[in-house]
Amino acid sequence: MSGGRLSDTLVVHGCGAAALLALGAAWFLVGVRPLLNERERATQLADEARVAHEAVQTLVQRRDARREDRERIERELASMTVRLRPATAVNAQLAELTKLAERHRLRVDRIEPGAPQDTPLAVRVPLSLAGRGASPDAVRFLADLRSRFPDIAVDAFEVSAGTGEVDAAIRFDCVWYADRSGERRAVAKEAP
Repeated sequence: MSGGRLSDTLVVHGCGAAALLALGAAWFLVGVRPLLNERERATQLADEARVAHEAVQTLVQRRDARREDRERIERELASMTVRLRPATAVNAQLAELTKLAERHRLRVDRIEPGAPQDTPLAVRVPLSLAGRGASPDAVRFLADLRSRFPDIAVDAFEVSAGTGEVDAAIRFDCVWYADRSGERRAVAKEAP
């Protein structure tokens, strides 16, 4: 073989190899690379779907737990027989609270209702009671208040220790739940 033929053969083989390499690269870019990209995207979407599914399962569990809590509370409420007085009886309620405090040797300096707040089930009437007395008497008053007035919730209370012969200062912030239907009947009677 002559040098010219060898170089021609090498050129032909080189061109063939370059063409094969170009075809391989084109095949990779057109056929394999999109397939790999799609596989990667499918894996990413599967991971996102798994995370979303776990989040949905968590939300479903929370919803079910809330539903069970609500049903339990509704059963408890249905079994309770607390009769609410109409909100118009606020003065009678304040008088009874004052008597209860005095029975527990607490001196009432101030007792007053706040602005009523209408809710779907009842009228919430904030009550504030301030006075003086011994700390143990204030604790007994709280226990008796809860048992005798199930329609009153205690939001906060303070007992500031007294010194020597001076009684402790006491303050109770309560909420009285009053009947809404009594208010509606009174309004209905007033309507022409």
